[in-house]
Amino acid sequence: MSRSSSPPSPSNRYSVLPPVVKNEVDRVFLRELQQYIDGEMSQIDSSDIKQRYVIHNTAFSKLIDHVHAYKPLLTRIKKEYEGVINKIERGKSEAGYLNDQIQTMAQEPSTLRNYRRRHDELARRIEVIKADNQRLREELKEYSNAKQAALLASEQPIKVQKKQPKKDSRVIPGLTLQESTDMSTLQRELQKVEATIKELSESKKSKFVDRDHKEELKDKLMKKVTERDLLLQRNTWLIAKQKRLKVAHDAAMTYVGSKEPQYKTIADAIIMALAKSKTAAVDPHHLLPRDHHLSTTNVEDDDPTKEKEAEMILEYIEKFNELFEDGRYEEAAIHAANSPKGILRSMETMSRFKCVEANKDGRSPCDTMSLECVACVLKENRLDLLSHWIAQDRLTVTEKLGDLIAEKCKGKNRTYLDMAETIYRNCLAHRKVVNVMVRQGLYQRALQYATDKDFTTSDYMEILTAYPSYQLGYALCEMRNHSDTSAIIPVGMITRELISAGAEDIAMQILQKMYLKCADEAGQEGNGLKQAVYNDHMTSTTQWHAILQVAQEYGYEEVAIELLAAITVNKIIKVARETSGLSEKSSSELNFSSSPSSQARHDTGVNTEQTY
Repeated sequence: MSRSSSPPSPSNRYSVLPPVVKNEVDRVFLRELQQYIDGEMSQIDSSDIKQRYVIHNTAFSKLIDHVHAYKPLLTRIKKEYEGVINKIERGKSEAGYLNDQIQTMAQEPSTLRNYRRRHDELARRIEVIKADNQRLREELKEYSNAKQAALLASEQPIKVQKKQPKKDSRVIPGLTLQESTDMSTLQRELQKVEATIKELSESKKSKFVDRDHKEELKDKLMKKVTERDLLLQRNTWLIAKQKRLKVAHDAAMTYVGSKEPQYKTIADAIIMALAKSKTAAVDPHHLLPRDHHLSTTNVEDDDPTKEKEAEMILEYIEKFNELFEDGRYEEAAIHAANSPKGILRSMETMSRFKCVEANKDGRSPCDTMSLECVACVLKENRLDLLSHWIAQDRLTVTEKLGDLIAEKCKGKNRTYLDMAETIYRNCLAHRKVVNVMVRQGLYQRALQYATDKDFTTSDYMEILTAYPSYQLGYALCEMRNHSDTSAIIPVGMITRELISAGAEDIAMQILQKMYLKCADEAGQEGNGLKQAVYNDHMTSTTQWHAILQVAQEYGYEEVAIELLAAITVNKIIKVARETSGLSEKSSSELNFSSSPSSQARHDTGVNTEQTY
């Protein structure tokens, strides 16, 4: 028998529902739905019930949308489930609220007891305060009665015994017992005291004024400051206006002078020029003069509060007067130099200092103490203080003191070297005076000083060896005797000293300079390298050949040729003088009109190439 013909059983008496999975599409949907649930569950905490409910609710909604046959039934089921869940959530929230209410009601008895305890405590404090007030009233009443009684007693006349003046038996300060009994001495002291009293009275009238006058000056100063600020503001505005007018004028002139103007009208040109101009965008405060900034920043640095500016300036002036009257001139000068707005940096202040005479009665410290003082000053780099001491002759000058100052100098610092030169001059250390001048580059002045002090040739050579330089060497070559205008120091000796000191290049530069001078001043006797070699009787031919070899090594070919020619001619002159008996003067005055090199080649036939 087929299944369709069997009688219905109790289990299937309801209508048979269509199956959920009917085709492959449903299977794919169920698989994707299951994957969605698994994926979302893996991303949340398993203990988070709300998130799990949201995920399954969303999956259930997707299932309802997919299965159209079961949509009404599944929708009702979902609605019932959501209603039950919402009721459970509301029940939980109401349970928490009711629990809080129960706890609050349970704590009300203890709160009431605390309020009653606080009430009793405040009541006791009020009683204590009332008792203290009553006690203070009674004490105040007793004090008032005692004060009134004392006032009545003071109104009654009191007999005061007149004190007899005591005789002062002390000796007058500054006077001996014999002078205290001498009428003429006492009369002179009385005149001094009266003069002092008169001077103090005049000082009180001329140098001190009432405080009311100070307030008036303060008000005037504040008015002047206000007027200055207004004028500065107007000046700023006028400067800005002037710049705008200049820009407009330039734009108008450009528009008028242009054949093809860029803008339609002159007004458009001016407006665009003002818009493009940087001057129109500049802050008006930046247009103030530079001097104004310099004059206002000093006050702001000293006291930023403008309200106390006038008072601060007056106090500064009073402090300066106090220092000046006490004789503390150095502190007063520093105080005036640091004055706000430069109010004390004026000719009036300078005149007051000029009227003060310096105290010249003090003794200078000994040489050892002077060395210590100068060492401390040099360590602190107080050049101003050292210069003041030397200018005012406050030190005991010695050569050691000059050496200490000269060692402080690095290079050619004129300030330290000038002070060292002054000290050496006072010590009559002429050699060190010349050394300091040479270090400063004052070669002509140094040589003139050395000539006045009768320096010897060895002294000049020692200076040249200690400070080899082109300027000093050439200046020595140019030195002449007043009698016969011959060189004081021969060129050969100067060159040999420079070569022995390791300054071969400087020596060659000097010879090159003399050679060029010879070429420029041809025909003039007494100038140039040729005449210098002829007049040098202290350098032998061997020494000249050594100098010539150095010139060749350093690349001074023309100088070497000129030296060789001059040496050869000089040698011939000496031989001729020895044979003919000519005097040295006549041989030195021989005039060679042609060049030394050509003359030497022509007369002697010497081949200069043999020396190279």
